[in-house]
Amino acid sequence: EGSDLSPAAKRQKRHPGGSLQVRHFLSRVDDSERRSRLREVLDSTDFCRLAVFTASEEQVLAIEQVISDLGISCVALRATCGPGESCRGLGLFNNFEKRALICSDDLLLDIDICSKSLDVVVGFDAPSAAQAYLARHTSRPGIMVNLVSTDAEEAHLQSL
Repeated sequence: EGSDLSPAAKRQKRHPGGSLQVRHFLSRVDDSERRSRLREVLDSTDFCRLAVFTASEEQVLAIEQVISDLGISCVALRATCGPGESCRGLGLFNNFEKRALICSDDLLLDIDICSKSLDVVVGFDAPSAAQAYLARHTSRPGIMVNLVSTDAEEAHLQSL
């Protein structure tokens, strides 16, 4: 634990040729401390662009506040946004006008994220479905950090 990205469970995936593709980190945190851990991760990571995904529609705006408080330009997308608002927000991110994207899993399955220069992805919580897990990982970051608070959440994440 702590602000470094040195969790107990750490995996690295490699391309068939042996080059590093994604560094995966599993960070254990009390549920009430997820936002402060997100701050620590962002403070301790050098990134150009990032995406934060959550299974909870309600968490999107809270995560947006954390990221905005750090002075990082961001856009928050969730299913309750109208299609026009979602398209505009996604366009701002995909056109590099915003550095961070916060998105709920239910909307993630319906959008096309420009993964160019996306070097950090944070799973704020475990996705509820395998499709969301795969969509989070197809964004091809350099670093993938999953925040988990319970053994059950960690087991669920590892089962996907």
